[in-house]
Amino acid sequence: EFSIDQSTFNYCPYSSFVGLLTPQGDKDYGILFTDQNHRIDIVTVNPQGQLLQQSHRIDCRLYKLDWRWWWDQSDEYFNLNYNAQSYFKLVMADTLHTNQGHLEWNIRINKPEWGRYLIIVKDLESHHSAGKIVYIDWPEWRSRQVTEHEQASTQLIFTSDKEKYNVNDQIVLSFPGSNNGRALISLENSKGIIQYQWVKTVAGVNTYQFKATADMSPNVYAHITLIQPYMQKENDKPIRLYGIQRINIENPQSHLNPNITMPNNLKAENKYTLSISEKQGKEMYYTLAIVDEGLLSLTHFKTPNPWEYFYAKEAYLFSQWDLYDYIIQGLAGKLMNIITIGGDEALKEALDAIEAQKAKRFKPMVIFMGPFHLKAGSKNNHTIEIPNYMGEVRVMVVARNQNAYGNAEKSVKVIKPLMVMPSLPRVLSSEDKLIMPVAVFSNDKNLQKAQVSVKVTGPVSISGKNNQEITLKYNGDKTIYFDLLAQKTSGMATIEVTAISGTEKSSSTTQIYVRNPNPYTTQTQSYLIESGKSFSYSILPLGIKGTNFNTLEISAIPPLNLEKHIDYLIGYPHGCLEQTVSKAFPQLYLSQLADLAPSKTKDIENNIKIALQKLQKFQTYQGGFSYWPGDQNIDDWVTSYTGHFLLEAQKAGYTLPAGMLNKWKNYQKQAAQKWIDKGPSSQYVQAYRLFILAMAGQNEMGAMNRLLQNNNLSAFACYPLAAAYAYQGKSSIANKLLTSIKPIYQPHMFEDIYGSDMREKALAAITYSKL
Repeated sequence: EFSIDQSTFNYCPYSSFVGLLTPQGDKDYGILFTDQNHRIDIVTVNPQGQLLQQSHRIDCRLYKLDWRWWWDQSDEYFNLNYNAQSYFKLVMADTLHTNQGHLEWNIRINKPEWGRYLIIVKDLESHHSAGKIVYIDWPEWRSRQVTEHEQASTQLIFTSDKEKYNVNDQIVLSFPGSNNGRALISLENSKGIIQYQWVKTVAGVNTYQFKATADMSPNVYAHITLIQPYMQKENDKPIRLYGIQRINIENPQSHLNPNITMPNNLKAENKYTLSISEKQGKEMYYTLAIVDEGLLSLTHFKTPNPWEYFYAKEAYLFSQWDLYDYIIQGLAGKLMNIITIGGDEALKEALDAIEAQKAKRFKPMVIFMGPFHLKAGSKNNHTIEIPNYMGEVRVMVVARNQNAYGNAEKSVKVIKPLMVMPSLPRVLSSEDKLIMPVAVFSNDKNLQKAQVSVKVTGPVSISGKNNQEITLKYNGDKTIYFDLLAQKTSGMATIEVTAISGTEKSSSTTQIYVRNPNPYTTQTQSYLIESGKSFSYSILPLGIKGTNFNTLEISAIPPLNLEKHIDYLIGYPHGCLEQTVSKAFPQLYLSQLADLAPSKTKDIENNIKIALQKLQKFQTYQGGFSYWPGDQNIDDWVTSYTGHFLLEAQKAGYTLPAGMLNKWKNYQKQAAQKWIDKGPSSQYVQAYRLFILAMAGQNEMGAMNRLLQNNNLSAFACYPLAAAYAYQGKSSIANKLLTSIKPIYQPHMFEDIYGSDMREKALAAITYSKL
């Protein structure tokens, strides 16, 4: 057995970092102008973000970025191809020194130069680099700015004036255009098309303004289709261009800010009152949880943030059908198409590194309360009782009110002047001898000595001293030992350890099971009682007292000894698909074979429902089933076996997951039709598939007849094939098929398809039951 743990933490590959800040630029477009000096502020910091006092050499470089595109005609059909290439060249280079972490570098671009420039600064000591692209242009030509170069001939690049907006903010879109053109501007999100409008365009930069509304949260997609005049000569772009841009919109009213008021330190085995309020006095419903940090750290658990879930970025789900290139071609050639924006970037959450727990393992503390209602402008008080615990806990609040969500957390230390902790195994065997270590912790300078005593109940006794005196160690622990002995009987034992020092007292109670190490033994006696007669039997105890019990099973048929196996059969379906189905399948019939207690009947129903839900993780997109969840390799035998279980579960009245059975039928029919004979195991798989399809009312007569005519048909495959014919009322064919076969099962015969002598006999029995 093994376990895997994964965590994310900050890693600094550099001893220092360099960063830069460029001027804000023109207020309308954010560009820098030519023929002016522009100061670039540069800083160097350590991995903690603090300015470095020592001087570092910084390599400063300015590159000119350029973008060239052209059309060429290279095939016999005179089709136009769009080609593009980017390049950069060095314009300025300096090596400067920082002064207490600061450095200023001036750049200047004079006319007639203009365009996009890349600034790169490099710390020559740590080799860390940083860069930023700026746009520098003539003051009178600033409208020709674009933020990025086009990736395709038909792509329209446009920008918004901010990266994120609040509801009711004014949003300004800027896009290039030509005189007398038209632009269709559509605002879309997962709810549909919110609004659209045709606008006329002018040469240069065009702007379009709209107001952010609540139904645009968390984001809206601006989709612009630009139609240029047919005979325009201002640029050599296609007549039709289009682009899509995501605009993030946040509704401040969607946030709740719970506030937790309580002491930073708590004392174990005491009661405390904590207060919950909302910082802006809003109404909310919330739950409260207090959990041991050591337990949370096992899975790097973060306090749930429902706002991030319900207001996560929405993908662009619209499909666009564009016939433009088939109707109008302004450049008399086919243009390269582009793919619509996806909008469903993967969300990555970085988990903060959790400091390794220094404290030794204690029984974790978990308190969950709620939900509660907090009225607007008020606060709620809650009384909590801290158990016998020492360590650190996290207090978590998760809140909601209609479409507003929020969370809060607070770390609190739980201390105790005196703490006792015994170390015990999970289980003991009869007559085990145990030396029990007991650690005593002290957090109070005034505590000098302590009396430690042990008291036991149940099948455990103390074989040595039950009381010891120790000298305490401040802010540390002292360990002493007690001798225990497990008795011959089995059962639950309770061990209570108590430490007393002055007025301080600490105790720890642990339950431990004492078991019999020998395997379970079952003794079965069967008797036949004739009609009208009575029977008496004296029961002699078997095994150790406390571990034995008797069961009486009365049946009108030969006894199945079902009680011996029933606890094994009623179990949670887990493991691979074959194990999951095998665990759930027999539970469909247990209630028909024995009178079960209501609790066991409920367990069976829950287990079958859980198994049916779990099957969804094994079904592939083709409809077949894989051996392990998430795998796309279909296991044909297990697919038929799972279908067999689904049909019987449906017959027993269980609701199947939507679409699962139909997808399974479609796959099985295709597999039956495309089957290729690869030997006895392959024939057996096909025969079983055809049998289960017949059960489902999906007869594949062509595939059945083809298998029937196989001169080398395996004797074992004859059983499910005969059952398939029997389901269609063709008993004569089924009987003829079974007349001459004498299958002899050999060990490991069908081990590639999970075969066993018992399974083959069961399939044979099913076949004969249908004739």
